[in-house]
Amino acid sequence: MSTRPTSIGGSLVIVTDFEAEAKRILAGTSAFDVLLVDPMTVTPDLVRARYNDIKRALITRESIGNTLVARAKGVLDGAFASLSDTALIARARDAHAKVMTARREEAEVLESIRTTTLLLESRAAALRVARDTRGDESSDLPLVVPSTDDTPQ
Repeated sequence: MSTRPTSIGGSLVIVTDFEAEAKRILAGTSAFDVLLVDPMTVTPDLVRARYNDIKRALITRESIGNTLVARAKGVLDGAFASLSDTALIARARDAHAKVMTARREEAEVLESIRTTTLLLESRAAALRVARDTRGDESSDLPLVVPSTDDTPQ
């Protein structure tokens, strides 16, 4: 068993490789992530080989009774079951593609929101400067918020 020191909450804790592997498995967002396989090139034979390699790293004499490892083993078994044959791989690949498309679209929307926010912030700053240079401390100068059609092209 190899270990490495890490700091959690200011105290030194020894983290074993099987615990790190268990955390990686539990953090996986898809069966492809859990088994460390590429969705486009995966085959049932590769899935079986990766499953066995990861299981060997996860299940050791020292890991028996570790609840984190037990949960990760369940996730690993589920990932293996969901990618165990060609039809299941095709179904999982389609689902993975939909998730990735949704993430891309979400990132595009967030980038658009960031751009609009920066534009509005710069307009507000310009209006504040204009108000301050006039020497007028009253808030007579309104902050104009553009309509949705007034976004940058």
